[in-house]
Amino acid sequence: MPPLVLNAFCESFLAHNSLSYFQYCKMYEDKTPIILVNNVKLFKGLLENQYGLYFPQREQEFLFVFWDEVFPAEFTFLAKKIGVYHGITLSKKDENGFTFTSYAMRKEHLDPASRYLNIKKALITFSDGFAKNSIHLLKIAEKYEKGLLLK
Repeated sequence: MPPLVLNAFCESFLAHNSLSYFQYCKMYEDKTPIILVNNVKLFKGLLENQYGLYFPQREQEFLFVFWDEVFPAEFTFLAKKIGVYHGITLSKKDENGFTFTSYAMRKEHLDPASRYLNIKKALITFSDGFAKNSIHLLKIAEKYEKGLLLK
């Protein structure tokens, strides 16, 4: 699979909203994840530095989690080194498990929570649309042994 395919889905949306990071994770009920990302450096940094993947699983329809509030300062430092600031993860329960969509800003912002609230509807719409329009990417990702499709 060409590495730019995922970026073709999200590049315009991210640029329009001053975002630099996109991650989509489908976590099935058996805890099997399928993960698609547009920035391999941050994703590998999460794994290599043993921060793991933070996927809040709750029963409510949508849950917003701000990375600045849940990750340690070392993670924030790592993210800033590669130009990723103030991440957010949207958690959504569905019939087969959970879907987690993460975004991050391309530069520091004085009030990231307000910024995300201003684009909340766009984030939810893009997340839902990505799930519907990228089924073929998820099927390709399922073929990978670890469930990871990286840029």
